Amino acid sequence: MILSSIFLSSKYLCLAFLSNKNIMQSNSGFVISLTSYGRRVKYVCLTIESLLHQKDIKPEKIVLWLYKRDKPYGIAHFLLKRQVNRGLKIVYLDDDYKSYKKLSYFQDIEGSHEYVVTVDDDIIYPIKWLKGFFDCTKKNPNAIYCYRGRIINFDSKDNVTSYNSWRLANKKNLTNNFLLPTGVSGVCYPVRALDERVKDFKSISSICPYGDDIWYKMITLTNNFYSELVDAESIHFTPIITGFGKGLEKINVQSDFNTKQFVESMVHFNVNKQDFM
Repeated sequence: MILSSIFLSSKYLCLAFLSNKNIMQSNSGFVISLTSYGRRVKYVCLTIESLLHQKDIKPEKIVLWLYKRDKPYGIAHFLLKRQVNRGLKIVYLDDDYKSYKKLSYFQDIEGSHEYVVTVDDDIIYPIKWLKGFFDCTKKNPNAIYCYRGRIINFDSKDNVTSYNSWRLANKKNLTNNFLLPTGVSGVCYPVRALDERVKDFKSISSICPYGDDIWYKMITLTNNFYSELVDAESIHFTPIITGFGKGLEKINVQSDFNTKQFVESMVHFNVNKQDFM
């Protein structure tokens, strides 16, 4: 994967400097939304460039949400400005709600789009990645789609087991609505599956500050939307060359903080095991 990362990072860096194509599709129904922070802002142009080069199905727009103190400078500013000229929209926010920035402000995006697709800021997305979501929504528009997820697991007493024990999802082990979409490879949300609770930052900050995937799962679950995989197996797409160290993963997975956030979110949303069935 490292060799692939070097090759793809180099390819999209060159395209970020050289490409002048504006390849948005005004009526596709899809908006891509992402955020970045700190030093990662220097390299987010690589991820964005891979999104600008989607084939067959293209987004109506790509929106990058940044905390106002994370404004890019130098080469990063230059490359992002070139991408803005090609259709990227950058929105600066007064508050920093970490990874929640990529979806919790979706209602502020202009237009009549049907789907908001969230991505991570350090992944190279394949050229037919968005088409995968498009094909799924044409078959069934009433689901949350992801390329990667985990199977939510309960013990014999209906208590949530440790997040670290949850298996990666595949279509053979999926039953009911126990799939938790994870954002690294992209998640496609129908706009109607979301509501004002995505912006309940007071509750988010106290209950689930680092687990946007968990919070959005609870919202869509209580709005009666199921989650499904795009492909037969969970896929982790190639990281950009600087993307092999994960910040939130160290907090959530290695310290098992995801389990605590999940359990407390279930209490907040008044959800139990039966609701996933």
